Amino acid sequence: MSIFINYRVLDQQGGLIGITGVGLSVDSVARLIESYQRRYGRTIYFIDREGHVTLRGDGYSGNASIHDAPGLSQRAVHLLTSQSVSVGYERDDGTTVFVNSRLVPEFN
Repeated sequence: MSIFINYRVLDQQGGLIGITGVGLSVDSVARLIESYQRRYGRTIYFIDREGHVTLRGDGYSGNASIHDAPGLSQRAVHLLTSQSVSVGYERDDGTTVFVNSRLVPEFN
């Protein structure tokens, strides 16, 4: 399976002059996620507009949906309705977690 991202190319007046794009295999994206996780010490995953985890690295051990994640479930609606947001929440074990979320329209 592949992920395609297309980009509109506009002239100086805003008129469409073309479209360019790139296609990546899902495996390639998963490897990129794993590389970023190792490099930055973060957990990275993609969710769809309903909150289901759709793309993640091999080491992901979280819930299948952010609605089912203790602590995060209370922030799910805010995350899913914002273009970009940073929130914090506390897990059941008392650990504080910070979440940065950004909508990627091309991935829906």
